[in-house]
Amino acid sequence: MSLLKAQDLSFQVKERYLLQHVGFSVEPGEFLAVIGRNGAGKTTLLRLLTNDLTPKTGKIEIFGRPLAEFAQKDLATKRAVLAQSTPLNFAFEVLEVVLLGRIPHERTASSFEQDLEIAMAALAQVGLQGFERRNYLTLSGGEQQRVQLARTLCQIATDSPERLLFLDEPTSSLDVSHQHRVLETAKKICHEGAGVFAILHDINLAAQYADKVLILAGGRKVAFGPTADVLKADILSAAFQHNIMVTDHPRLNCKLIVTC
Repeated sequence: MSLLKAQDLSFQVKERYLLQHVGFSVEPGEFLAVIGRNGAGKTTLLRLLTNDLTPKTGKIEIFGRPLAEFAQKDLATKRAVLAQSTPLNFAFEVLEVVLLGRIPHERTASSFEQDLEIAMAALAQVGLQGFERRNYLTLSGGEQQRVQLARTLCQIATDSPERLLFLDEPTSSLDVSHQHRVLETAKKICHEGAGVFAILHDINLAAQYADKVLILAGGRKVAFGPTADVLKADILSAAFQHNIMVTDHPRLNCKLIVTC
């Protein structure tokens, strides 16, 4: 059973199609990277998949069921979304922000200690041990993004094999080391059987971490499949409208993408 499956998705605003006939799937344990130029339709696709928009055509299945059949509360315990930015204007402590991820779960007096353990473990995963009592508003943009990632990890911390994490350009405000830490964390939950759908700006990060890649251009699917099969020079050059060379990475078991 696919964790996520989209078939023939289209979305239209007035006379303009923002997305046309896009289909793909995410299987248990898979990391799917979505890449493309600005305006290619990546964010529109994400908003359709998370029920923020309604497709004009096509269907979306999550955990083997139509997305429309899920109550938001039930879905919120298995699926989390890390947006590009999450405005928060209250002086919460970091631990309080992370614990917001546990709200969809049944909470009792006896479960608080377990929730606390889950939150502390999530902070450790994103490298923010010792930040528990820090004022969220005093953190840098990159630190805030990592706190929000910890919140999403808390949200889908469950024994269920049905888990999905949606990431919308999660590395955009991070330095190099923390970019890799975030994606390594996402890859780790894939190893636990969850699925990850990540919009990435950096093609080389997609090459290194993704099991499959979906390329969009002009609202259409250009290519979808295993990473090594999709990241070809001719496909990338056409999709990004720029000369791109693809070679083997000298140290890693993946492709290296070079613009030229």
